[in-house]
Amino acid sequence: MNKQLICLFVVSLSLFSCTSNVPEEKRATKQDILSMNPDSNYTWTSRVFSNGTGYGYEIINEGRVFISQPFIPAIQGNIPFSTSEKAGKAAALIVFKLQHNQLPPTVTKEELDSLGVLN
Repeated sequence: MNKQLICLFVVSLSLFSCTSNVPEEKRATKQDILSMNPDSNYTWTSRVFSNGTGYGYEIINEGRVFISQPFIPAIQGNIPFSTSEKAGKAAALIVFKLQHNQLPPTVTKEELDSLGVLN
């Protein structure tokens, strides 16, 4: 149980750094994240958005933004996804990991490449 709490705390710290452009009332709070039980079935959804130079995605739980990802994760630099479809594929992978209690729901460059979102 302590490992789960530590993992959730680490996730909360890293995720709050990604939500600065999300209105405060839409953000998940630290308490929301720390109270999540990885053994429960949460409903995760995603939405793709245009950020002016490309696309990003948000992962949403119960109407609150859990992750706001304006750039491609796991690669160096602030590079947005080139299409909404590529952002959607990456978001779907994160949702899959969350639904299967893979915390934190990190992705690797290899996973993104296998989805075809890097080219």
